[in-house]
Amino acid sequence: MMLEDFYAWARVKHSKGPNGGNAYLRNVKTMFLWGEEIEICASPVKKFPKMHETLPETKRFSDEELVLLLNRMTDIDFRDMLIFGLLTGLRPQELLY
Repeated sequence: MMLEDFYAWARVKHSKGPNGGNAYLRNVKTMFLWGEEIEICASPVKKFPKMHETLPETKRFSDEELVLLLNRMTDIDFRDMLIFGLLTGLRPQELLY
């Protein structure tokens, strides 16, 4: 029951979205599995609370929308970076570096 209380606390106190608290629960689970693997301790929790996963909605551009977007771009460097990202599957935050 203490682990369920911890998960509920993490969802309330560290939540910025529908999946709030999940990372905290995964970290605890990983810690226990690691401790058991290297024989530090037996895992005190065999059954973890079920996490509530909400998949993010992803808006995908149609081919027509991409053509309109690329045709309206005046900054050639940014346009090239966008095309590179589209062709390689990079996320926007990966393109920043």
